[in-house]
Amino acid sequence: MRTLRMAIVLGALLAWAGLAAAAGGGPDVFGYTWTNLAPYHWLDASNGTQLLLQDDVLAGPFDIGFPFDFYGTTYEKFYVGSNGRIVFVQQPETFHTPCIPSEAPYVGYIALYWDDLDPGSGGLIYTKVIGDEPNRYLIVEYNAVPLWSGAGDTLTAEAVLSEQTGDILLQYQNPSTEAGLNATVGLMSHDGVDGLPVLCRQGIIPVASSLLIQHPGFLSLTAADRAAAAPAGQTASYALAARNVTGVTTPVVLSLEGNAWSATISPDSLNLEPGETGLAQVTVTVPAAAAWWERDPLTVRASDENDPTIAATVVLVTTAGPDWQVYSDLLPEPFQDQAVVGDGEWIYLLSNYEAPGISGTFIRFNLDGQVESLPDLAPAHTVTDGACLWHKLVFPGGLDADGQITDALFTFDIAAGEWLADYQLPVPTAQAAAVVLNEKLYVIGGFDGEHALDDVYVFYPGSASWHRRPSLLERRAQPNAGVVDGRIVVVGGYDGAYRDSAEMYDPQTGQWTMITPPPLEMPDSADCTCNGKLYLLGGQNDGAALDFVYEYDPALDTWTPVSSLQTGRFATEADLLAGRIVTAGGMKELFVPTADAEALDLQCATEVDDRTDDFGDRPDLDGDDDEGDDDTSPDGDGDHGDDDDNDEGCCGC
Repeated sequence: MRTLRMAIVLGALLAWAGLAAAAGGGPDVFGYTWTNLAPYHWLDASNGTQLLLQDDVLAGPFDIGFPFDFYGTTYEKFYVGSNGRIVFVQQPETFHTPCIPSEAPYVGYIALYWDDLDPGSGGLIYTKVIGDEPNRYLIVEYNAVPLWSGAGDTLTAEAVLSEQTGDILLQYQNPSTEAGLNATVGLMSHDGVDGLPVLCRQGIIPVASSLLIQHPGFLSLTAADRAAAAPAGQTASYALAARNVTGVTTPVVLSLEGNAWSATISPDSLNLEPGETGLAQVTVTVPAAAAWWERDPLTVRASDENDPTIAATVVLVTTAGPDWQVYSDLLPEPFQDQAVVGDGEWIYLLSNYEAPGISGTFIRFNLDGQVESLPDLAPAHTVTDGACLWHKLVFPGGLDADGQITDALFTFDIAAGEWLADYQLPVPTAQAAAVVLNEKLYVIGGFDGEHALDDVYVFYPGSASWHRRPSLLERRAQPNAGVVDGRIVVVGGYDGAYRDSAEMYDPQTGQWTMITPPPLEMPDSADCTCNGKLYLLGGQNDGAALDFVYEYDPALDTWTPVSSLQTGRFATEADLLAGRIVTAGGMKELFVPTADAEALDLQCATEVDDRTDDFGDRPDLDGDDDEGDDDTSPDGDGDHGDDDDNDEGCCGC
């Protein structure tokens, strides 16, 4: 019987005292249920890995030791909170213990005993993996950890995660004298919309007791890449993995749906033992008559032959066109945490992290292999984004070597080949996004040393003046941003935890509106706009580099996967050069930067602005408002003469 499989392995039956016999709850929307018909048998993890946590901190990420499904997402790493939580999404720790469902950023966690604990003043926390594949278990043990309220009261409890079933066993050797009176127990999904409450501030947890949180039986289906490209008449291939977490031996049928182009899958069936993973390959043939950058989506379905309602799907998107081209060792040194800006002829890289500190390294390169060193930024600052305006490179704010935030608008005159020292931001800011719209620089969000910001400031180059615009709907440090169809799209960013949301600004109405976010969280990803679409590239998940590339279409408010990077990377940026999206440097894994670049030829239209006016030399010449349009034409877009007030005005993007 699957529902008690994990508990039977671990010991003998003992129901929670104070709860009715055979008490339980759920299911939640995903299908989790809980029962107190769970055998209690303490598993000692004290010979595992000891964690040293202070008060109110979240430590990690640590390796789970096996793939673990939590609310339909497979995790391989986790965090441990001081206050009795096992967490899958990085976030701040807090001693405030809301009931479930809880609000962001407190999502994606197992609340073993979420209370105001203080491991910094005593007790120990251990982690340990036991068993052999596919029957491994992760134990997270809180041993005699004091409650912050003191009086010698301590908690000894553990969570046990099952590889084979996805079940979670919570065991309480000593639930403290409060017995849950101020604690929360249960699950919360990573997207914040689903949760399984077990108890909230009820002192009913007995000594030497356990409860079992049961994962619904399921199949998982994953693809190494969800998008690929191949020229017309050639093939693209995808590697897939199907995993059986139904608890019983299962015949799995693999099928293809919704495709217009010819495609095959091999094998088309798998017989999987509980916890076993089987591999398959999908091959798609791009028609010889396929148009450049035409796409064909394909759904792969894995279903239980005996119960077709147990199924999983993954969508693959094949594109007719070239794949990402790698330029190995193009950069003179590995780069990470740098700004990347194009001017139509070159790609510029500014700032670098070189242990044990930062540098103001400044170079430019093209895809013919030419690399030129430029005057370093001095003193050095970590700069994460920039833009090109009036043939000058502008980089808003940053952090110096001492971690101090600056109000400098670092400005490099391309024609003169020198840094200018005359421009400042309205406030000190780091990790802000920078875009150019209608020949004006927008500085969006950022970090002030304590908090993420929702500020939006606009720089008028003609008058060298700043003007405030309506604030973001959400605070965001280091967001992605780009200009599409005359509007600004802002995605992600951090505010304690990563924000899984996006918003758009319309300069005609002066309003921000929420839009559809990407289907995957892509923190520390690069961004670039091309032909009216915004592209997000790479990113990271708990330090593991991602190779995903997603395209946002503002007309449809949809995200579509496109050809994946050849190598996952994060902590870098991207821009346009020679009709291509180019990304360079970044980290392939934590603290492992790279010196290569990749380019994808989308035949992007590149608007080059070769104006060389000095900032501040062109006040409100057209006299149509008191802020100035920086030009002599009423439409506000310089001398282009189209009266649409919608020239993006950047150098190369």
